[in-house]
Amino acid sequence: MAAGNTMPTRETTMATRVHAIRIERRAISLTEIVVAVIFMSIALMPLLGLLIAGHQGTAQTLHQTQAFLLADDVVEAVGALRYEEIDATLAADIAVNMPVPQPTYTRTVLVDPKEDVADTIDKKGKFRVKSVKVKVVWLGPGEEEKRTIELVALKTKVDR
Repeated sequence: MAAGNTMPTRETTMATRVHAIRIERRAISLTEIVVAVIFMSIALMPLLGLLIAGHQGTAQTLHQTQAFLLADDVVEAVGALRYEEIDATLAADIAVNMPVPQPTYTRTVLVDPKEDVADTIDKKGKFRVKSVKVKVVWLGPGEEEKRTIELVALKTKVDR
């Protein structure tokens, strides 16, 4: 064979084909991109639903905790009072001295006007009980119905 006239060998033919395939593989058509985006969107929809549900659950828990703390403040205040200080004016005093910081919540304090009286176990005295009911109502964002938390504080006294 002459030096300038070389026949392609099997190796050079394979290298040319591999190079041609690599060149063809580099380009991605717009159709492939659109199909990939559609598949990714369909695959990510359930994850988006989980994120939304998690956010709503967290918001509900936040509202419930805030409502409980508003009611618990009153229960703690009742616990700090003497038995004789719990009367019908307590609800008004709490409304003035312990305002609800957020308009989303409504707190109602009801003092039971009647006093439960029973004999002590040894029949030598009287056991007295007053009850204070605290109710917190709120409507969270995106909720149709109001939610409620109720706590009852009992104050006791034994007369001997």
